[in-house]
Amino acid sequence: MTTSRLPDDATIGGVRLRVRDLDAPARFYGELLGLAASPAGADSVAWSNRAGEPGFIRLDADSRTLPRPDSVIGVYHYAILYPDRASLAVTLRRLIAARWPFTGFADHGVSEAAYLDDPDGIGVELYADRPRERWPRQGDAIAMYTQPLDLDNLLAEADRTDATALEQPPGKGFHGPATRARIGHVHLHVRDLARAAAFYIDVLGLDSMAELPGARFLSAGGYHHHLGLNVWARREPPEDVAGLLEWVIEVGAGGYAATVDRVRRAGVAVEEFDRSCRFADPDGNAIVVRQSG
Repeated sequence: MTTSRLPDDATIGGVRLRVRDLDAPARFYGELLGLAASPAGADSVAWSNRAGEPGFIRLDADSRTLPRPDSVIGVYHYAILYPDRASLAVTLRRLIAARWPFTGFADHGVSEAAYLDDPDGIGVELYADRPRERWPRQGDAIAMYTQPLDLDNLLAEADRTDATALEQPPGKGFHGPATRARIGHVHLHVRDLARAAAFYIDVLGLDSMAELPGARFLSAGGYHHHLGLNVWARREPPEDVAGLLEWVIEVGAGGYAATVDRVRRAGVAVEEFDRSCRFADPDGNAIVVRQSG
């Protein structure tokens, strides 16, 4: 018997991105975000918290790749979740000192976030969650909002902690055990919000958590969102553009089998591997479901 929902312990396992080359991103991901690089195949590199750990951001280089323009269908941003405000603040201080341009800052009630683009124009969110008991709610829904971020207050968190426990030599990965960055969510520009939401709720098995004008936020296990969907962009991306090749959901053995069965029953073509499978949403975004443990 299959279940209709993703299990509560489902998490985002990582993202795979198409970029022009591996040289330009090295400073961004290594020196500024402080991640460690490991080879992931020909013309590919994986970035993780420490050298030797499984990567949660994989870059595949192709010299034909064009920079990603604003407001096109596909990835809006992927989001790196920090375990605490101090880790986020230390990273933001490093980016500000390097004069890396930001595209925005926001207080979402559930989290504090900063937005920027990587060297290929792919949107990135850096954020830290507030404790769940402090998330704003309206009935059963999570009442996320967008208000100005008190950036000075957030950055002061870096001054109130032992930054040496969080800092690292460029490209060597984080030292401090508190700093366990990972992918927290993915946010997509889609063509039809109702169609995309129906796929991710009815087929993949996510729960609807919040709605904003033109946007839906979905998750497993009561999280505020593992996936954002919006129709704020209408333009089609050019061919060979930088962007999201696939994003990964990790589930336990029972959840994996049920998910594969549910997707197949919906008539979606599934490519299955050892302990993982791959399929596409209605907008062509590739999803990998991987068995954890």
